Amino acid sequence: MAITRTAMIDDDGSGTTGTILNNAWKQELYGQIDAADRGIWTPEPFNAANYYASSGNWTVTAGNQQVLQWATLAGAHIVVVSFLITGTMTLTGSPVSLGIILSAPPFTANAANSLAYFLPTGSGGATGYVELEGPGTRLRFLRDITGNPFLPGTGQFFFLGQIIYSY
Repeated sequence: MAITRTAMIDDDGSGTTGTILNNAWKQELYGQIDAADRGIWTPEPFNAANYYASSGNWTVTAGNQQVLQWATLAGAHIVVVSFLITGTMTLTGSPVSLGIILSAPPFTANAANSLAYFLPTGSGGATGYVELEGPGTRLRFLRDITGNPFLPGTGQFFFLGQIIYSY
């Protein structure tokens, strides 16, 4: 969010005088503040084709994508992705991983973070992992670090997490 710009008119304390030099400095400072303020969240548009399973199918509908958004941080090549995918979904097969393709800037470095999940089948609820699958723009959800598969089923699914990466 840009800040309101005002001219500098107080060189001598009177509130009525100012120099071009001081005003130029103030405008430069405003510009630096504006450049640093780039953390605006961008909602990821829903596209059912962007949800996939390593085997079988993961069926997600528009109502299931509660929050899937990303933001580029101030002046850096850093992206923060936040997600909440919940609702009635169907999973077939026994995939080791589930994934989402993003429109965010592609990553250049690996990253991983915890993933809270609940599945309506024997997979239950626990903390798994979300990681970058790439290079590119894919998030991969893993049930656990040992590679146990998600079990198939239909019902209330829940995935919640955040990941930060550089590009």
